[in-house]
Amino acid sequence: MSVKFNFFLGLCLNSGLLLSGILSVPVQAQSVDEIIVLSNPTARQSEDIISTIHIVDDTALNGARGGPIGSAIADLPGVDVASHGPAVGRPVIRGLGGYRIGVLEDGMVGGDVSQTGNDHANAALLYTTARLEVVKGPAALRYGAYGHSGVVNAFSRHDVVNSDVESRLLVGGGDGANEAYAAFFTRQALGAGSWTLSAFGQSRDDMTIPTYAESRQQLLAEGEEEEKTGEQTADNTDVEADGVTAGLVVPLAGGTLRFIADRQNNAYGIASHTPHADADNDEVDEGHEEAADVRAEIERQKFNATLKLPLTGLFRQMHLQIGVVDFAMNEFEGSEIGTSFDRSLTSMRIELTPQAETAWQGLWGLSYEASDLSTDGAEAFLPDTQEANMGLFAVYSGESEAYLMEVALRYDSATREKAMIERNFDLLNMAVGLGYKPDESSLIGLSLTAGQRAPAVTELFADGRHTAANREETGDDTLGIEKISAGEIYLRQGFERASVQLSVFRNDYTDFIDLI
Repeated sequence: MSVKFNFFLGLCLNSGLLLSGILSVPVQAQSVDEIIVLSNPTARQSEDIISTIHIVDDTALNGARGGPIGSAIADLPGVDVASHGPAVGRPVIRGLGGYRIGVLEDGMVGGDVSQTGNDHANAALLYTTARLEVVKGPAALRYGAYGHSGVVNAFSRHDVVNSDVESRLLVGGGDGANEAYAAFFTRQALGAGSWTLSAFGQSRDDMTIPTYAESRQQLLAEGEEEEKTGEQTADNTDVEADGVTAGLVVPLAGGTLRFIADRQNNAYGIASHTPHADADNDEVDEGHEEAADVRAEIERQKFNATLKLPLTGLFRQMHLQIGVVDFAMNEFEGSEIGTSFDRSLTSMRIELTPQAETAWQGLWGLSYEASDLSTDGAEAFLPDTQEANMGLFAVYSGESEAYLMEVALRYDSATREKAMIERNFDLLNMAVGLGYKPDESSLIGLSLTAGQRAPAVTELFADGRHTAANREETGDDTLGIEKISAGEIYLRQGFERASVQLSVFRNDYTDFIDLI
């Protein structure tokens, strides 16, 4: 039996001092009965949004800080986790993952290579996350071609507009793998603005499990006997991670300018099959050569700047975000580097909010991302590639008595390149949602999406053995656009202490791209 524990201490200073075992930090204005959805362009209450929304708040995240982002949301309806060992848990939304969903940090791309392989972890760790939102439906087109699937948006504590001075400490661990982690965060006043600082460290040995890591069917298929031997160690499942983040908030005339600089390191074992000894001679069966352990080491530096300013005339507000990411990942086979990934990403997003003179509210936006991915090593299955994506989008919502409506339209121009080959794609995505509220606690809704997705660089240009995933990957540089038609009918019913959500959905694909 293993035991886990969390200890959380929070301090908040605002016309007095509050000390408690659990401290909930407000992310924008929210109360017990009103939850503002930050991923929605009109910042509406959750019960007034047609797009499907799930929120994991700060308190709920305290029990998931030491795990991957997918594990923190795996219990939500329609959401799961694609696990490749305890350190890798990529989100899955209604059976879709990888390139078909978005995993964002404060609305921006994190710049990792998690989509290129099921053994690659998301760079986003949860120690500085104040809130997770899962958004499906028209509102998801704000971030990309995700109207039929969805996005997972992690909001950093450093990005919260909050004048309160506060400090907090989180300490946790467990005996199942000698796990221990600690994290702290502080926000202090600086003139009319504030500065923030946080750091974390995590260490976990190989996990202890009650039996073999392989299933009974796999053992029998390999001619090995199923044995009930009690607890065993799952080899190559250890984790070492650390990071530090600093932030600065500068008030401007009616607006704010925010900077966040972040560095994270994450080293983890990639769980794989380990041959077992023969029952008679304690030697590994012939034909089962013991392969070297495969490990991954990730290092990421990220810088974000955010500017919010009030405007006059046609628009009442401008929201500008700029991000720069430098990402490196080495996959080791034993002590040798088998594959190295180096990715540099520059991203920009600007959104303009029109004056709200009618029942319709929304925004217009432009996004741009450009990245270079270089790979090296004997096991490199991808060539050096470049990507660029420019998107234009508009998302609107309206309300008339008991009826709600959401409309979203997005155009993207995407480029995928490697040496001597360049592919360009023009993509159009649109979504509409209709809802009826019989009363304040109920919503009956319908959502329809028609979309397109460009093939990813892995799907186009992969050519080699992906050792950590134990497969050969060969892309096809003639692949065309993947087309999607999706529909959903749902019912939401709220009660005093609980809520019920029922959804029926269907996704139809043309020219679906998948591994074969």
